[in-house]
Amino acid sequence: MLFFLNFLLTKIRLEPALVLCKELEREYLMSLSERRFLEKLPEKITIYRGMTENELNQKSFGCSWTLKKEVAEFFVNNYQRNYATRHLKKVVHELNINKSEVIAFFNERKEFEIIFKAS
Repeated sequence: MLFFLNFLLTKIRLEPALVLCKELEREYLMSLSERRFLEKLPEKITIYRGMTENELNQKSFGCSWTLKKEVAEFFVNNYQRNYATRHLKKVVHELNINKSEVIAFFNERKEFEIIFKAS
C-alpha cells in the first residue's frame, strides 16, 4: 500500500492523497538526496508559488511550492500548459513556514519543489 501511495504522490502528484501523507512517514516519499537536502534546511523557510490572483484572494492555495522565487516566476510568466488559467492574471506569492510543515521535497525536475498544504 505504501509503495502504491508513493507512486501516486511522486508520479501523479494527487493533491487529496497528500493530506493523508502528513500522517505517514514522509521519508518514503523522497529520494535519499531529497531527504538530506530537506534535513539541511533551516527550521524557518520561505516558499514561493506562482498562482492566479483568484487563488491568492481566496487563499485556496495548491500544494506545490518552491524554494526558488525564479521557479515561481517561470510558472507565472512562461508556463502556458494550464489552459483553464492561462488568460488570468498571475502573481508570485511568498510564505514563511516552519520546516516541520513540509510534507515532502522533490527536485527531480530541478524545481526545488516543496509540498505544503496550508491549513
